[in-house]
Amino acid sequence: MGQPQTRTERYTYADYLTWPEDTRYELIDGVAYAMAPAPTRSHQLVTGELFRQISTALKGGRCQTFVAPFDLRLPRADEADALVDTVVQPDVLVVFDPARVDERGVRGAPDWVAEVLSPASAGRDHGSSASPTIHGGVSETKRQPGAEGPAQSRGEEAPPFDGGATHQTVKLAAYERDGVPEVWLLHPTDRVLTVYRLEGQRYGRPQILEMQGQVPLDVLPEAIVDFDLFTE
Repeated sequence: MGQPQTRTERYTYADYLTWPEDTRYELIDGVAYAMAPAPTRSHQLVTGELFRQISTALKGGRCQTFVAPFDLRLPRADEADALVDTVVQPDVLVVFDPARVDERGVRGAPDWVAEVLSPASAGRDHGSSASPTIHGGVSETKRQPGAEGPAQSRGEEAPPFDGGATHQTVKLAAYERDGVPEVWLLHPTDRVLTVYRLEGQRYGRPQILEMQGQVPLDVLPEAIVDFDLFTE
């Protein structure tokens, strides 16, 4: 494995839009992450049922529910889209303000996000350096310098990366920075739900629940997820 590069080049949404569609990427703080291969059956079952229940509960209201792949642009301030350096694809997200939604996706923090974790890694301690990665979101492995990726499609050197942070950690940090009020991490293998909620400008201690029975969204109490309806 090559060592992290020290150069400071970062990619933006303008670059992102030029990359080939046969390989999906996310940008987090300007670093390109190759998405994991096609999601597993269990991942898709959990994602689909979660989206079905929430979209049904919110049908007819102002809130809109989306399922991946659907780009979420997280600007740092009021910069133009072309300069945005964080573009991710949560498995499921809810947006209260329709003004944040356009044909390209969502710009700005959604009000609720869910990430379904890879079954291959969901058994690890998500609070440790070996935390489970997000299958439908951030990839299982960060693209290495010199590997095939968006930079190579333009004949450039691959971008630098921070080898010290796990993918889940940097993605969760982006959600925190941009003020996503509530984030659910679902572990299909262990049937564990980890919930992060903003307390001021930071996420407090996560709540750990079993994926069973009914669990409401804090930000939308009328939306209740019934995990007993999830199929194996």
